[in-house]
Amino acid sequence: MRAVFDTTIFRGVEGIWIGTITSNEVAITMKPAAGKDVDAVTLMKVAAANGRVSMATALRDREVSSAIVTLTKSERFRPVAQFYYGMAHFRILDGPGGGGVTVEGMAEAGGSFDECAQRTDNQYLKSLARYYSVRTRAFDPDTLPYEQAEKMVAEILKEHAGTYAAWKAPEVLEKLKAAQKKK
Repeated sequence: MRAVFDTTIFRGVEGIWIGTITSNEVAITMKPAAGKDVDAVTLMKVAAANGRVSMATALRDREVSSAIVTLTKSERFRPVAQFYYGMAHFRILDGPGGGGVTVEGMAEAGGSFDECAQRTDNQYLKSLARYYSVRTRAFDPDTLPYEQAEKMVAEILKEHAGTYAAWKAPEVLEKLKAAQKKK
């Protein structure tokens, strides 16, 4: 497979323009679902057959990811489903006008991100889950003491240097510091 990005469509990340993207060829082997993964794949196929999602986007669907988390024991798909389930809650929290920030929503999203980080062996997914965990909890500075956030961010910087999570994590501390000054 050769990765190709169309820069007329892909305009960058977080407002930073990416002018040239290059890649080498990468060999990818797709493993068929087996054992505990069969149930997760079946749930994705049913959602795709119903026309709600495609197989490529099934895990991003809140209902599909919730079903995989609650109904399966898949070690392969469950951490990814937990991440996307957390992202579904995060988007509500981070939506227009502040979304629907509630302690319950933060706990639900943060718990999904924490469980994803604990269950996955994929270091990139783990870094994102840990970043979104601290970022989600930072919506309400009263529920996340600055010292705890500082420790969480330090762990991200140490264990996931060079990733998007490490790049963005210090912003959480800046936002918490600004929120504390307003009090």
